Amino acid sequence: MKYRRFLYLILIVTLIVAAVPAFVNVARAQTTLPTASQVAAQLKAGINLGNTLEAQCGETAWGNPVVTQAFIDSVKAAGFNSIRIPGGWDCHADPTTHVIDAAWMARVTQVVDYAINDGMYVVLNIHWDDGWLENHVTYADQTAVNVKQNSYWTQIANNFKNYNEHLLFAGTNEVHFDYSGMPTTEYITVQQSYLQTFVNAVRATGGNNASRTLVVQTYNTNIQNGLDYFTMPTDTIANHLMVEVHFYDPWGFTGGGDCQSWGAPYPDQPSCDWAQEPYVDDVFHQVKTKWIDAGIPVILGEYGMGVRTGLNLDSRLYYIGYVTRSAVANGIKTFLWDTGDAASVFDRTTGAVKDQALLSTIINSSVPCTTCTGTPTRTPTKTATITMTPCYTCGNFVVSIKGGGADSNQQTAFSFTIKNAGASAVSGLSARIYFTTESGNAASAYTLEKYYDGSGAATIGSPIWLSGNTYYFPISVGATSLAAGATWEFQMNLHLGNYGTNYDGSNDWYHTGYAAGALPAAYATTNYIPIYINGDLVLGTEPGMGPTNTPGASKTPTPTLARTLTPTLTPVVTTSTPTKTLTPLPITLTPTRTLTPVVTTLTPTRTLTVGITLTPTRTYTTGPTSTRTLTPAITFTPTRTYTVTVIIPDPTITPTLGCSPVTSTITAPFTYDGAGAFCWQSSNLGSYINSWNTTSVTINGVNETNLYVTSGSYPAKVNGYWYVSYSSAVSYGHFEAK
Repeated sequence: MKYRRFLYLILIVTLIVAAVPAFVNVARAQTTLPTASQVAAQLKAGINLGNTLEAQCGETAWGNPVVTQAFIDSVKAAGFNSIRIPGGWDCHADPTTHVIDAAWMARVTQVVDYAINDGMYVVLNIHWDDGWLENHVTYADQTAVNVKQNSYWTQIANNFKNYNEHLLFAGTNEVHFDYSGMPTTEYITVQQSYLQTFVNAVRATGGNNASRTLVVQTYNTNIQNGLDYFTMPTDTIANHLMVEVHFYDPWGFTGGGDCQSWGAPYPDQPSCDWAQEPYVDDVFHQVKTKWIDAGIPVILGEYGMGVRTGLNLDSRLYYIGYVTRSAVANGIKTFLWDTGDAASVFDRTTGAVKDQALLSTIINSSVPCTTCTGTPTRTPTKTATITMTPCYTCGNFVVSIKGGGADSNQQTAFSFTIKNAGASAVSGLSARIYFTTESGNAASAYTLEKYYDGSGAATIGSPIWLSGNTYYFPISVGATSLAAGATWEFQMNLHLGNYGTNYDGSNDWYHTGYAAGALPAAYATTNYIPIYINGDLVLGTEPGMGPTNTPGASKTPTPTLARTLTPTLTPVVTTSTPTKTLTPLPITLTPTRTLTPVVTTLTPTRTLTVGITLTPTRTYTTGPTSTRTLTPAITFTPTRTYTVTVIIPDPTITPTLGCSPVTSTITAPFTYDGAGAFCWQSSNLGSYINSWNTTSVTINGVNETNLYVTSGSYPAKVNGYWYVSYSSAVSYGHFEAK
């Protein structure tokens, strides 16, 4: 048999493989579904599909179009992984037998499947439903309502009994007698009987419903009523119930009253003073103490507000962001109330984002916060890389932006502020202004000028490369402290050094959400000017961090022979005395996985002899391993040679690219959310892949970490497959192939 010879550069690699959770199969049936706490841990940003399936008596009755898979895809792509679907049933049921119309049940199932198809978590309920349940809490109503409650939930549960933990049932909505006064013992007793009927009906259907997570509501979903009067229903299985509350305090601001602004940064509104930031933090902390600390998860099933004439829209955005951050900081899972109206995040017909600032506020505020004291942990590893635990200070900073005049094809004038909303002074602050080069301009051709500096100490550094054609100007104030409650303003101008006309500021990161010339005239909160303390991100987002991709970002290939080579560790250099001299062969080095390069200067103290001579005029260049590409170059000179091991393998063994061993085979559409490290094999990755909050994502060894990549940029298959290596240390890591 004739053997072909292959040369391989042997690298010492340490690979830590974390436990990999199995991907969810909707049709899977199992003895016991995960606990409510395990399910809650998977819920990230949530939104309501309001005024749709609960509309009386049809999906489009309240002005929204029919829901499509494409619309739900847009919701998921924007960063939401959870959706609450309010349901109306009474209008679609026989008034005597209470049998739900089969066509309506099928339509609700179809919409639920749209979300399940995208790997989302779904909360399905009986909503207002013309008030048969919600508005009847007297002893006179109790028996008749419970009969209907039992019938409807028995039918709904049987229809979905084989669905897995991605589907949750919520028994009621805002059951109440009226919106004023304290609930009586009668009202509480009757309302809680409806919850017990719900739990009993669902559990009796068996299958996955025997252990499905069920969501039960406080009286009128009011937090204080829950803290004072609520009792958990009895259940046939432990740890499979969640509590639901809603939050619209203060109603004078959120519900159309006389308060046109809210929060410390905005004008005082006396009638709403009772429910400012300290109140929000306190009431959510009470929720945490009563239920979450006792192992009972809580969802904030509704919160938010609309728009109206005279309302301070910046304050509205600040309110929604603050409520989201405070809830998440206390372990509460949030679902924005969204009805498809003018104040909604999405256009219900096209799926397009209507309010980018609101979307960014919700998504970024939904990331759990970590309270840190002292210096964040930095752990050196054997590969000389640094593992850093970031410090997020929840709600302690507010960053706002406004236009400053010119915003054209020559320059962008803008101002931004940093407010310290915390209780103590902060030093070591810095900010970054990310921008995108265009028209072949080098980053060094751009200038960021400072016209006003509220800190009196700000310095602007030279552009630093992030990835592709994205760079940033670092702004540092050194040791100068920002006092508690104080605000610094900075007036800036970004332009080409010669004020050339081939400039476009509208595709820059800080400009996100605003077209050219459309930066707000008054200050509006933003998440696109990230803030750091001692170099650690504390507020905002960087390009590539989350579901909103870098404007204009593109992948810059760095060819190394036939494929980008990304070594991780220092090659092993040994002294060898070969038995014969080999003629150098033309080779193509193909990495098996994307690894982190360590740049080392090799200074041998002796002459090394090797079986091959590397041509001194070749320079081998490593490629990107993250969104920051390191490009160390090692040039081999004629006077030194380096030893590599020569292996002549069995020619029947074909090396695989990217990762091994293969954990599972996937095919588009595919979504995974969570921590872990594993290897997927796929012959179909669809039209694009996207990821965020990951440590590493590679396809056949090519680094695609936290990038949106279309199919035209995929590397070539190996033996008909792509090998996707995924690693994330956080539960909100995400990968999708669509």
